[in-house]
Amino acid sequence: MIYDTNKYPFKVSVCCVTYNHEKFIRKCLDGFLLQQTHFPIEVIIHDDASTDQTTAIISEYQAQHPGIFFPLFQKENQYRKGIRGMNAKFNFPRCTGKYIALCEGDDFWNDPHKLQKQVDFLESNPEYFITGHDANIIDEEENMISTSKLPDICKRDCSSIELQKCFFVLTLSMCFRNVSDLRQMPEELYKASNADTFMISYFGRFGKYKYMPDINPATYRVHSEGIWAMRNELEKQVMTKNTFRQLRKYYARVSNRRMELYHSKMLLKFSGSVLKKRFFSSKSLTAKWNSVKEYVVENELFTNPLLLIKMLFIHLVSKINKNKRLSYNSAD
Repeated sequence: MIYDTNKYPFKVSVCCVTYNHEKFIRKCLDGFLLQQTHFPIEVIIHDDASTDQTTAIISEYQAQHPGIFFPLFQKENQYRKGIRGMNAKFNFPRCTGKYIALCEGDDFWNDPHKLQKQVDFLESNPEYFITGHDANIIDEEENMISTSKLPDICKRDCSSIELQKCFFVLTLSMCFRNVSDLRQMPEELYKASNADTFMISYFGRFGKYKYMPDINPATYRVHSEGIWAMRNELEKQVMTKNTFRQLRKYYARVSNRRMELYHSKMLLKFSGSVLKKRFFSSKSLTAKWNSVKEYVVENELFTNPLLLIKMLFIHLVSKINKNKRLSYNSAD
């Protein structure tokens, strides 16, 4: 494939979101500069009004490496204003690369050939939309927590349907095609608590996922300011159910009944778990009632009973088939 420098000034746009990452940002930016490629890259940065020295450090790198770093420094914190999906809203529209790679300001890459390997694969395999790899996990002091963030079951390729069902792809490992649709992502994404999970599902409409075990794992950092890592289990489940609710709304809006049904089931599962925890942990009758009311409303149990019947029927069939398999295995 011929590289068209007129259409794509850069081959890869690396998107990075930051907020108060002064202790970590240098390692992140150095991981970008570490890349050995046969093509130019740009680094598109969105800083969400950091109050520490993050913006000063980014400006330093911008001055030292002109033509590579393109930061956007917010004056007001967008996350506190309720905006989600910072990459989609503020970075993707500025990307001029043929491909986009992601890495947040508190994480970093370790393989100098990461981008070259991912781009080479995508250039030769048009049926794949996105590539990814593993990462290790460290704490704030860089002590190793785990040598692998991915469950073994996720260390494989997957289909576009599996992506739409939110197959687990690590954000800091992603490299994907820069298609025009990314400049105007679905409105539901900006309301989802886990915008990256929503994004993975949305990517499924464009093609398959390639897992690349030959890329050295990147590094994911757990620290006290992390939006996800430091949440308790209930808070994570609340965020997850909110994301599935937005996915259900999106797939209903675009008339993808198969995915609407799937994400409705996932919403029912996680909202049920949240209801159980809230109901039995509260002594207030008002709080109990409100948790039940929220469960009924967000699952549309009365406004869309046909959808509920379909979910219950599929669940029943799944249970019957599972019991049949267990009986067959026991007979063997």
